[in-house]
Amino acid sequence: MTTETTSASATPLAAPDDAPVAPRPGTRCFGDGDPLYEEYHDTEWSVPVHGDAALFERIALEGFQSGLSWITVLRKRPAFREVFAGFDPVAVAAFGEDDVERLLADARIIRNRQKITATIDNARALLALQASDRTLDELFWSFAPAPRPSNPTTWADVPGSSPESLALSKALKKEGFRFVGPTTAYAAMQACGLVDDHLATCPVVLARTA
Repeated sequence: MTTETTSASATPLAAPDDAPVAPRPGTRCFGDGDPLYEEYHDTEWSVPVHGDAALFERIALEGFQSGLSWITVLRKRPAFREVFAGFDPVAVAAFGEDDVERLLADARIIRNRQKITATIDNARALLALQASDRTLDELFWSFAPAPRPSNPTTWADVPGSSPESLALSKALKKEGFRFVGPTTAYAAMQACGLVDDHLATCPVVLARTA
Protein backbone atom coordinates (compact mmCIF):
# COMPACT_ATOMS: atom_id res chain seq x y z
CA MET A 1 0.00 0.00 0.00
CA THR A 2 1.35 3.39 -0.87
CA THR A 3 1.90 6.21 1.56
CA GLU A 4 3.23 9.71 1.11
CA THR A 5 6.76 8.44 1.69
CA THR A 6 6.60 5.85 -1.08
CA SER A 7 7.87 6.90 -4.50
CA ALA A 8 6.07 4.27 -6.56
CA SER A 9 3.28 1.75 -6.16
CA ALA A 10 1.99 -1.37 -7.83
CA THR A 11 -1.55 -0.51 -6.69
CA PRO A 12 -3.32 2.81 -6.17
CA LEU A 13 -4.45 3.99 -2.76
CA ALA A 14 -8.01 2.91 -3.49
CA ALA A 15 -7.04 -0.72 -4.07
CA PRO A 16 -6.55 -3.19 -1.22
CA ASP A 17 -3.09 -4.27 -0.14
CA ASP A 18 -3.60 -7.76 -1.54
CA ALA A 19 -5.05 -6.76 -4.92
CA PRO A 20 -3.64 -9.15 -7.51
CA VAL A 21 -1.23 -7.50 -9.89
CA ALA A 22 -3.16 -8.98 -12.82
CA PRO A 23 -6.71 -9.96 -11.79
CA ARG A 24 -8.39 -12.73 -13.76
CA PRO A 25 -10.25 -11.39 -16.81
CA GLY A 26 -13.82 -10.58 -15.91
CA THR A 27 -13.12 -10.02 -12.22
CA ARG A 28 -13.13 -6.61 -10.57
CA CYS A 29 -9.96 -4.57 -10.22
CA PHE A 30 -10.57 -4.77 -6.48
CA GLY A 31 -13.39 -5.37 -4.06
CA ASP A 32 -14.63 -8.83 -5.10
CA GLY A 33 -16.14 -10.65 -2.14
CA ASP A 34 -17.09 -7.60 -0.06
CA PRO A 35 -20.51 -6.13 -0.97
CA LEU A 36 -19.59 -2.65 0.27
CA TYR A 37 -16.34 -2.66 -1.65
CA GLU A 38 -17.98 -4.11 -4.76
CA GLU A 39 -20.59 -1.33 -4.78
CA TYR A 40 -17.90 1.33 -4.36
CA HIS A 41 -15.86 -0.17 -7.20
CA ASP A 42 -18.86 -0.51 -9.51
CA THR A 43 -20.64 2.80 -8.89
CA GLU A 44 -18.19 5.35 -7.45
CA TRP A 45 -14.53 4.75 -8.24
CA SER A 46 -13.42 6.76 -11.32
CA VAL A 47 -16.91 8.28 -11.75
CA PRO A 48 -16.61 12.08 -12.21
CA VAL A 49 -17.28 14.05 -9.03
CA HIS A 50 -18.11 17.76 -9.15
CA GLY A 51 -19.05 20.32 -6.53
CA ASP A 52 -16.91 21.86 -3.82
CA ALA A 53 -18.49 20.01 -0.90
CA ALA A 54 -18.29 16.63 -2.63
CA LEU A 55 -14.64 17.16 -3.57
CA PHE A 56 -13.85 18.40 -0.07
CA GLU A 57 -15.19 15.13 1.33
CA ARG A 58 -13.17 13.01 -1.11
CA ILE A 59 -9.96 14.89 -0.36
CA ALA A 60 -10.59 14.56 3.37
CA LEU A 61 -11.23 10.83 3.18
CA GLU A 62 -8.21 10.21 0.97
CA GLY A 63 -6.13 12.09 3.54
CA PHE A 64 -7.47 9.92 6.35
CA GLN A 65 -6.71 6.82 4.27
CA SER A 66 -3.04 7.69 3.78
CA GLY A 67 -1.03 4.78 5.16
CA LEU A 68 -4.12 2.60 5.64
CA SER A 69 -6.40 0.43 3.49
CA TRP A 70 -9.21 2.22 1.66
CA ILE A 71 -11.75 -0.34 2.84
CA THR A 72 -11.03 0.82 6.40
CA VAL A 73 -12.10 4.36 5.46
CA LEU A 74 -15.03 3.14 3.39
CA ARG A 75 -16.46 1.22 6.33
CA LYS A 76 -16.09 4.28 8.53
CA ARG A 77 -17.46 6.74 5.97
CA PRO A 78 -20.95 6.99 7.53
CA ALA A 79 -19.39 7.86 10.88
CA PHE A 80 -17.03 10.35 9.24
CA ARG A 81 -19.98 12.04 7.58
CA GLU A 82 -21.84 12.22 10.87
CA VAL A 83 -19.04 13.68 12.98
CA PHE A 84 -17.84 16.08 10.27
CA ALA A 85 -21.30 17.60 9.76
CA GLY A 86 -21.81 15.93 6.40
CA PHE A 87 -18.53 17.51 5.27
CA ASP A 88 -20.23 20.89 5.03
CA PRO A 89 -17.18 23.16 4.61
CA VAL A 90 -18.80 26.04 6.48
CA ALA A 91 -19.59 23.86 9.49
CA VAL A 92 -16.20 22.13 9.52
CA ALA A 93 -14.33 25.42 9.18
CA ALA A 94 -15.97 26.54 12.42
CA PHE A 95 -14.65 23.55 14.38
CA GLY A 96 -12.47 24.45 17.35
CA GLU A 97 -10.27 22.62 19.81
CA ASP A 98 -13.29 21.15 21.61
CA ASP A 99 -14.34 19.56 18.33
CA VAL A 100 -10.84 18.20 17.78
CA GLU A 101 -10.94 16.55 21.20
CA ARG A 102 -14.43 15.23 20.47
CA LEU A 103 -13.23 13.65 17.25
CA LEU A 104 -10.12 12.20 18.88
CA ALA A 105 -12.39 10.47 21.40
CA ASP A 106 -14.68 8.93 18.77
CA ALA A 107 -13.57 5.35 18.11
CA ARG A 108 -15.79 5.12 15.03
CA ILE A 109 -13.37 7.17 12.93
CA ILE A 110 -9.61 7.26 12.36
CA ARG A 111 -8.31 9.17 15.36
CA ASN A 112 -5.28 10.99 14.06
CA ARG A 113 -4.83 14.57 15.28
CA GLN A 114 -2.87 15.70 12.22
CA LYS A 115 -5.47 14.36 9.81
CA ILE A 116 -8.34 15.83 11.83
CA THR A 117 -6.80 19.29 12.05
CA ALA A 118 -5.83 19.13 8.38
CA THR A 119 -9.48 18.49 7.46
CA ILE A 120 -10.54 21.55 9.46
CA ASP A 121 -7.79 23.65 7.89
CA ASN A 122 -8.80 22.40 4.45
CA ALA A 123 -12.39 23.52 5.04
CA ARG A 124 -11.07 26.98 5.89
CA ALA A 125 -8.84 26.95 2.81
CA LEU A 126 -11.86 26.05 0.68
CA LEU A 127 -13.86 28.97 2.08
CA ALA A 128 -10.93 31.29 1.40
CA LEU A 129 -10.80 29.99 -2.16
CA GLN A 130 -14.50 30.71 -2.59
CA ALA A 131 -14.10 34.16 -1.05
CA SER A 132 -11.71 34.97 -3.89
CA ASP A 133 -14.41 34.02 -6.42
CA ARG A 134 -12.82 30.68 -7.24
CA THR A 135 -14.00 27.12 -6.67
CA LEU A 136 -12.32 23.92 -5.64
CA ASP A 137 -14.10 22.24 -8.53
CA GLU A 138 -12.43 24.50 -11.08
CA LEU A 139 -9.02 24.19 -9.43
CA PHE A 140 -9.22 20.41 -9.03
CA TRP A 141 -10.46 19.64 -12.53
CA SER A 142 -7.98 21.98 -14.19
CA PHE A 143 -5.38 19.26 -13.55
CA ALA A 144 -7.26 16.47 -15.28
CA PRO A 145 -4.93 14.82 -17.83
CA ALA A 146 -5.95 13.85 -21.32
CA PRO A 147 -7.73 10.47 -21.37
CA ARG A 148 -5.51 7.46 -21.92
CA PRO A 149 -5.88 5.70 -25.28
CA SER A 150 -6.58 2.48 -23.37
CA ASN A 151 -7.00 1.28 -19.81
CA PRO A 152 -4.07 -0.27 -17.95
CA THR A 153 -3.79 -4.05 -18.10
CA THR A 154 -2.23 -4.65 -14.66
CA TRP A 155 -1.74 -2.64 -11.49
CA ALA A 156 1.93 -2.47 -12.39
CA ASP A 157 0.86 -0.08 -15.16
CA VAL A 158 -0.82 2.25 -12.67
CA PRO A 159 1.38 4.92 -11.07
CA GLY A 160 1.32 5.96 -7.44
CA SER A 161 1.46 9.59 -8.58
CA SER A 162 1.74 11.55 -11.80
CA PRO A 163 2.97 14.92 -13.08
CA GLU A 164 -0.62 16.15 -12.85
CA SER A 165 -1.05 14.97 -9.26
CA LEU A 166 2.23 16.64 -8.32
CA ALA A 167 1.01 19.88 -9.87
CA LEU A 168 -2.39 19.53 -8.18
CA SER A 169 -0.69 18.88 -4.84
CA LYS A 170 1.40 22.03 -5.21
CA ALA A 171 -1.63 24.10 -6.21
CA LEU A 172 -3.68 22.89 -3.26
CA LYS A 173 -0.86 23.50 -0.81
CA LYS A 174 -0.43 27.02 -2.21
CA GLU A 175 -4.08 27.65 -1.30
CA GLY A 176 -3.54 26.40 2.25
CA PHE A 177 -4.67 22.77 1.94
CA ARG A 178 -2.83 20.17 3.99
CA PHE A 179 -2.32 16.38 3.76
CA VAL A 180 -2.54 16.58 -0.01
CA GLY A 181 0.78 15.16 -1.19
CA PRO A 182 1.16 13.88 -4.77
CA THR A 183 0.14 10.33 -3.85
CA THR A 184 -2.98 11.41 -1.99
CA ALA A 185 -3.77 13.83 -4.81
CA TYR A 186 -3.49 11.02 -7.36
CA ALA A 187 -5.77 8.79 -5.30
CA ALA A 188 -8.30 11.61 -5.21
CA MET A 189 -7.96 11.99 -8.98
CA GLN A 190 -8.70 8.28 -9.35
CA ALA A 191 -11.65 8.40 -6.97
CA CYS A 192 -13.15 11.51 -8.56
CA GLY A 193 -12.84 10.45 -12.19
CA LEU A 194 -10.02 12.68 -13.39
CA VAL A 195 -8.23 9.47 -14.36
CA ASP A 196 -9.75 6.09 -15.15
CA ASP A 197 -7.55 3.35 -13.75
CA HIS A 198 -10.02 0.49 -14.04
CA LEU A 199 -8.06 -2.35 -15.56
CA ALA A 200 -8.84 -3.36 -19.14
CA THR A 201 -10.17 -6.75 -17.99
CA CYS A 202 -12.50 -5.23 -15.37
CA PRO A 203 -16.28 -5.69 -15.83
CA VAL A 204 -16.73 -1.90 -15.65
CA VAL A 205 -14.53 -1.49 -18.73
CA LEU A 206 -15.85 -4.55 -20.53
CA ALA A 207 -19.43 -3.31 -20.12
CA ARG A 208 -18.59 -0.20 -22.15
CA THR A 209 -17.80 -2.26 -25.22
CA ALA A 210 -20.44 -4.94 -24.76
